[in-house]
Amino acid sequence: PERRPLAARMGGHYFVGPDNGLLTPIIAQLEGDRPAPEYLHLNKSSYWLPKISGTFHGRDIFSPVAAHLASGVPFKDLGTPIHDPIRIEFSRPVKTPSGWQAHVTVIDQFGNLTTDLPAGAIRNRKAVRFRIHEAWINGVLDSYGYAAAGELVAVVDSEDYIELARVNGSAAQSLNAKSGDIVEVILTG
Repeated sequence: PERRPLAARMGGHYFVGPDNGLLTPIIAQLEGDRPAPEYLHLNKSSYWLPKISGTFHGRDIFSPVAAHLASGVPFKDLGTPIHDPIRIEFSRPVKTPSGWQAHVTVIDQFGNLTTDLPAGAIRNRKAVRFRIHEAWINGVLDSYGYAAAGELVAVVDSEDYIELARVNGSAAQSLNAKSGDIVEVILTG
């Protein structure tokens, strides 16, 4: 099936790209905001390059549309309004009586395990324990440098989510962890 080219105006910004669910986190974050997000099916080929390849829509459709927006073409002129952009279902942490049930969402090239738990969900970073498989981690450190090589740690990543890591090693490999694994978060204070 062919994917729609999409433009969105939300949160005071413009987004141009394929309607493939990539904008789901931004859409979810801005739901209920005013003005409401607006979406267009970019079906007006007069704003594209004359020849469209099957594999370079970034060059042939999205970049020209973005350039037209930047040069002052009104948003509404670029396509037909739609109300059903594709959304992807993402995991979310679940509140439990003792804290949270989080999930591993990303494993980076170093074997660090990003979770879906925002750092703000933990008020006291010393009074928390994490369990993944049979391993336990106590507290959230300010950086990897506060632990010895090989130690399992929890830190706050650059996106402000809790990340589990092995200092100078791979948490994913040593824990045999994969995306979707459950991380039990116990608030102890």
